[in-house]
Amino acid sequence: MEAAVSRLRLAFERVSRALAHCAAVMIVCAAATSHAEAWLPSAEDRAALERREVVVHSEELPDQPASERGREVRAAIRIRASAEKVFSVMTDCSSALQFVPHMKKCILLARDPVTGADTIEHVMDYGWYAPAVQYVFRVDYVPNRAVVFKAVSGDLERNEGRWELTPLKADPVTGVPETLLTYRVSVVPRFRVPQSWVRMSLKRELPRMLAALREFSERS
Repeated sequence: MEAAVSRLRLAFERVSRALAHCAAVMIVCAAATSHAEAWLPSAEDRAALERREVVVHSEELPDQPASERGREVRAAIRIRASAEKVFSVMTDCSSALQFVPHMKKCILLARDPVTGADTIEHVMDYGWYAPAVQYVFRVDYVPNRAVVFKAVSGDLERNEGRWELTPLKADPVTGVPETLLTYRVSVVPRFRVPQSWVRMSLKRELPRMLAALREFSERS
C-alpha cells in the first residue's frame, strides 16, 4: 500500500511541476474561443506585490466530482521590465531553455498563418526518479498584452486560462518600467489526486517558477 501511495505521489509531482513550469514561461496552450477572464488582484494582493512577493490563490473547481476536482489557480507578480520585454521572454523557446529547470525541449510545431496562433511542444525531464513529461499547447497572442490558452494534449485533462501583462508607471528614480503579470488557469489532472497534494505543490512550485521568470526578465 505504501509503495502504491508513493508511486501516486511521484506521478502527481511530475504533473504539478510541469504545470508550474508552464506558468513560469508561458509555454502554454491557447485558443481564442476560451472564456477565461482576466483576474484583478485585491488590495491586499497589490500590497504584497509591491513588496515583491509572488501572489498565488487556488480553489477547487465546483463543476467536477468531489473525488476528481481540479483547481482554478490565480497568480500575480510584478516585474521591473517593460511589458514588451516580459512578453518576449515568455514566448521564446530559447529563453525558456536557459532558465526553466528540467526543460529539455521547446519546439514550435506550427503557426496559423491567419491568426498567428502557435502550437508548441515541450518536454520536462526530471532524471532517474520520474519519467519525462511531454505537453503540446495551442497559444493565441495579443502582442505584449495577453495570452489565452488551452491544452492540446498531455497529462492534464483540462488546462485553460490566460495571462495578462499590464504596464505600470516607471520608477521615478531609475526610470525602469514595471509590468504586472497575472495568470489564471483551470486545471484538472487525468487521474485522482488528494487536494492537499495539489495545494502543497502549487504553493511551493508556482512562486518559484514565476520568480525565475522575473529574474530572467530583469537581468536580460
